[in-house]
Amino acid sequence: MHYKEVSTSKEVRSMYIMVPRMNYFTFILEKVKANFDEYVPSDLVECYEDMWFEYNKIPLRWDVPIGVLFDTLVGFGDSDTSKSKELPW
Repeated sequence: MHYKEVSTSKEVRSMYIMVPRMNYFTFILEKVKANFDEYVPSDLVECYEDMWFEYNKIPLRWDVPIGVLFDTLVGFGDSDTSKSKELPW
């Protein structure tokens, strides 16, 4: 959630979800949205078309499985253990 969209003085809670690698972001969208609804103005609560996920300022595609996106952007499958700092993703 972008800090400019926060409409409350409450600190925004972090959210971590474990999902299968073959899952898509569309399947977790409602759960993520529900977690952040209390921080956005009421007129934006039902505004799905303005939502997106990103990693290192790169928008993530919704039509590609989450595991494929992770492998492509983080490349955790190689022998470089320094990439463990990228978790959680």
